Amino acid sequence: MTNELSEHSAEELLRMIDDEIDRGEDFSYRATWNLIGRWTRGIELEPLIKLLQSETSRDRSVGSWYVRELCGPNEGLKEAVIDLAKDGLHVCRWTVPYFIINSGFYDETIAMKLAELLVDNHLVVREEVIKWAVYTTDEEFEDFSRLIESGASASKHKWHDPAMEAFWNASERKRALRGVEIARRLRNWEAAEDIRLDIPEEDSFVFDGLHFSRGNIKRHLERRRIRAQGRTT
Repeated sequence: MTNELSEHSAEELLRMIDDEIDRGEDFSYRATWNLIGRWTRGIELEPLIKLLQSETSRDRSVGSWYVRELCGPNEGLKEAVIDLAKDGLHVCRWTVPYFIINSGFYDETIAMKLAELLVDNHLVVREEVIKWAVYTTDEEFEDFSRLIESGASASKHKWHDPAMEAFWNASERKRALRGVEIARRLRNWEAAEDIRLDIPEEDSFVFDGLHFSRGNIKRHLERRRIRAQGRTT
């Protein structure tokens, strides 16, 4: 079988990357980035969608990694990626806001998924949704804020004890509102380290991640400022 990448389908390349046949030390690297190039252009998406929808956690994890390496909007992957919001693996759930940041997609279904992920128990997922809320447009942020204020992020879990259910629902609602407040203040050019002082309830890991991403946050804010200036001139 030839090692010329263009002669193989995406499904064949995935299989060749995964087998134990020696095709040269750089074959897996070249094949991986060949696949990423195809999928970025929306070509031969079926094998990637199959990974994302697999019942095997390893496959979904691998598929999620590929998705995070793609650039720009990819309509053909939208449904399969959004469905990962309920995945048991946090790396799969984390891929959802990451994909939305890179794609710019937004609709009612996506907003509801983001609302749920904003209160995810894995802080990496929560942090990524907050970053999406910082990066997105003013219109989308305000729509999302109203959704959170309406209680859209409320847990669907039912407790046997009504008092316990009320307590944890209230706790989750506060987490959701806190996430929106953090995003809003970052959008107003406040530093994560300053916001941290005012919101002691938030886990330090989230603020550490937002502080680490301060360069990206500033670039997104600056691009939004330039676009706004362009609309007013």
